Amino acid sequence: MFIFLKIAFGNIIKNWRNSITVLIVVFVCVFTMQVGTGYIDGFKKKITSDFLKQIGHVNIYDEKYYKEQDFLMMEYNIPYNKEIIKKIKNIPGVKNIRPEINFGAIANTQNKNLQCMVKAIDIQTIDENYRERKSSIIEGKFIKTNNDFVLGYKAAKLLNIKTGENLILLTIDQYGSINAVEGRVCGLFKSNNAVEDESMVICGLEKAQKLLNLQDKVTVITVNFDDPFLANEKAFLLQKILPNGIIAVPWQTGQAFILNMLKLFNVMALAISFILIFAASMGIINSFLMNIMNRLPEFGVLRAMGLSKLQLFFMIITESFLLGGIGTIFAMLPGTIVVKYFETNPMNFEKIWKIMEGSGMGSMDASIGMVFVPASFIIVIMTGILISVIASIYPAMIALSKKPSDIMKVLE
Repeated sequence: MFIFLKIAFGNIIKNWRNSITVLIVVFVCVFTMQVGTGYIDGFKKKITSDFLKQIGHVNIYDEKYYKEQDFLMMEYNIPYNKEIIKKIKNIPGVKNIRPEINFGAIANTQNKNLQCMVKAIDIQTIDENYRERKSSIIEGKFIKTNNDFVLGYKAAKLLNIKTGENLILLTIDQYGSINAVEGRVCGLFKSNNAVEDESMVICGLEKAQKLLNLQDKVTVITVNFDDPFLANEKAFLLQKILPNGIIAVPWQTGQAFILNMLKLFNVMALAISFILIFAASMGIINSFLMNIMNRLPEFGVLRAMGLSKLQLFFMIITESFLLGGIGTIFAMLPGTIVVKYFETNPMNFEKIWKIMEGSGMGSMDASIGMVFVPASFIIVIMTGILISVIASIYPAMIALSKKPSDIMKVLE
């Protein structure tokens, strides 16, 4: 085998023009596969990790609140106290518990008002549960006290309000009375989600409980686990410890569209991979075919000197293996750099997401980046080399089918 590698390497250098052509084709094909795979992995991570973490693996609601999903139905709420926290934490695999009050309100300034969605969060667990929210602040700072408000930067423009100014929230409490609270806008966020940026206000849990008369109560408790795909089993365990009228809803039920989307996406990923591999194969086959046909006289002389068909076949396959390996390695370096760049600088599809505001996809962060996955990296390398070897078999068979005498006649 070593002698074939030595001969193949010498032939690559001797026929450097043909070799460069093949290397360029392999480079382009493998680079495209690497970038395409990085994007596919990025989209999968967005759905199975970031999105599921945000919406919650299991959400605990009042049964009527869950059925209606009306942000003004504050009479349908659930208790949140030390006892229920202790029971939830006893479920194996619990990663974090996130109590929230989500309700509708009117945000008011001196001159303008805006219908908004309010998300009241536990200030004590911000670093644990709201790192992404905190990192989305583009002006000012995230809430630290119960007197602080944070709102979307587009909502701030619509209200013509700046950080440091006061904002009044007006809504209906759980008893049907109209209540209002005032707070200071301490920061503006940009979530790359059109709905949130235009209409969301974030405040402290105690502030909302006071506004809505919901002492020691919330509208939802979100529980995340180590493995999101075990949410059905965990919801079953949670349901056993919950009082009547309160339900634990796994994301597979509450956000069932995600399952269908993942299935569809897997089919799309296979189709895209097939197209990339097919395009790469055609390009590499064509390059190897041109390379081998141009070298038929050389092969004819080698056959006339006593080189067997099997030896000639191994020589061509070894050359393709080396060219595929070299081209793949050169392509993986810039491909990995591109993937890493878009992993830290995700692309923003906010305009497309805005069109889908009414769908489940519209509630997801519109920034999608690529992800470097070692397993995918290895698969691309193996695929690049394997395609190069397989793609050279057909041209090699054409070369083997030519008799030395026929080649010599052409040369005459």
